[in-house]
Amino acid sequence: MMVTKISFRLLLVLTIVFTALGVWVHFIARASLPPEFQMYLQHQHPHPLSVQDKIFAVCGGIYLLCLAVCFVGLFFFQPFSRMLFIGLAIGGILFDPFLSLRVESGWSTFTKDCTNLLEVLIFFVIYFSPLRDSFVRKR
Repeated sequence: MMVTKISFRLLLVLTIVFTALGVWVHFIARASLPPEFQMYLQHQHPHPLSVQDKIFAVCGGIYLLCLAVCFVGLFFFQPFSRMLFIGLAIGGILFDPFLSLRVESGWSTFTKDCTNLLEVLIFFVIYFSPLRDSFVRKR
């Protein structure tokens, strides 16, 4: 099957939808967790925020801004977006161990796994399909 620009853009939109759905499900599903886990999650972040929490918040905000720029760039086949996509993927993997312990529901894990699968498909399309030539500027 040949990947077209339209199907690639649909893949990008589907990835964004699953990411947003995953965030929504994560917060909705917290109420269905056992009381012990709910108490743990409530006491996980003391108030006021620590310096480490503020640093993570700033880094997370920068990451989300870069992610938005990346997906807009991918949607319009901008050359910089391919390297930004790889950089964000590597940055996310390296940053993940520094996050606190997480408790997730099955549905939250499902949406996260679907998002990861879609991002792997994006990687293969932008680097190993004939569509990769669309990201090269014509001079």
